[in-house]
Amino acid sequence: MKDILPPYGVILRDAIATGDKDLMGAFIKYSEFMMKQKIDLSDKDRESWKAAHQELEKAAR
Repeated sequence: MKDILPPYGVILRDAIATGDKDLMGAFIKYSEFMMKQKIDLSDKDRESWKAAHQELEKAAR
């Protein structure tokens, strides 16, 4: 899966900015799925992604 780009913070934060709860829910599911994949990321990128994911979950409530 090295050719698949994970949903980095910019994309997740853009979903938050829309205010669309359905879109945010879809991105949460996608992000959760991608987090389970074996993707070669630096620790810094992975932590940034996790932080954005948490922001998205909070905004989707």
